[in-house]
Amino acid sequence: MLTLAIITVNKSTNNKESVTVPLIKSKPPAEFIQKRYRFDKSLSDEVNLYCNWASIKNENQFFEEAALYILKKDKDWQKVKDKVLKQEIHSNLP
Repeated sequence: MLTLAIITVNKSTNNKESVTVPLIKSKPPAEFIQKRYRFDKSLSDEVNLYCNWASIKNENQFFEEAALYILKKDKDWQKVKDKVLKQEIHSNLP
């Protein structure tokens, strides 16, 4: 389960208090295209638990956010994407 722990310190007593919040927050739907995927049951069960815990009503949002996170953080993908986009721009020039 992915969670973000926020540690707050009470300066007067030096007590630490841990609060967990979901990395994915519920949001209204936007324009979608429909895809179909298959997952291992244990993954599906854990995604269901996470969505319930994070008050995410639509599991599709979980997978969309997870995909966006990977696409943003994968440095090798960013290099390939930049190269492909540059090639497309050059191929569309007169």
